[in-house]
Amino acid sequence: MQMKPETLSIIKQQAKRLQALETSLYHEKFKGIDIDAIETAEDFARLPFTEKKDLRDVYPLGLAAVPEEQIVRIHSSSGTTGTPIIIPYTQKDVDDWAILFERCYRIAGVTMNDRVQITPGYGLWTAGIGFQLGVERLGAMAVPMGPGNTEKQLRFLEDMKSTVLCATSSYALLLAKRSPNAASVTKCTSKKASSAPNAGVKKCAAASRANSASSSTTSTALPRSTDRVS
Repeated sequence: MQMKPETLSIIKQQAKRLQALETSLYHEKFKGIDIDAIETAEDFARLPFTEKKDLRDVYPLGLAAVPEEQIVRIHSSSGTTGTPIIIPYTQKDVDDWAILFERCYRIAGVTMNDRVQITPGYGLWTAGIGFQLGVERLGAMAVPMGPGNTEKQLRFLEDMKSTVLCATSSYALLLAKRSPNAASVTKCTSKKASSAPNAGVKKCAAASRANSASSSTTSTALPRSTDRVS
């Protein structure tokens, strides 16, 4: 494992802070470990490994690395296989998440002139609101539809003249199959974007692989009236 000295230095600073914070998961996990003695990547690799059970065991707010008064929002895993994992967000976390999503949009070719229809879930799942914050930071128009309600999704794609669709690959394909107008959606996957011959799509790209919650979500640029179809 390769690690730059400055990276190791930052990790050690963070490890010390978590070790000193009594409410932190790592207060107990790093007990008795001399953080200053970590000098190489090999030393770092010998630190205790964190498993999913560790994250569940500190439910609800044991993952917080700041005092509770600094927590402005929580997000959570679904909990379908056990205790849900609560992720506390500070305002800095929220701001950073918006910046990451904005970067993803820019990489996908989205601009402030686009209209972005967002279909991932809102609420405790982090994806939907993250997509929206990135749109707003970019200065584009957000159409925060959320999941499901397929007929309304298709209507808004047409009526709002949405130019970008944020959706899981499977839902984008479903919309394409259900759409009476094949030009309103495109076939798109999270790893490789391609347009169907009659889709009339100029550009299509993955918008977010920021974390596991949104890694299968795509941002598909839909045709504008000025786009040429190649």
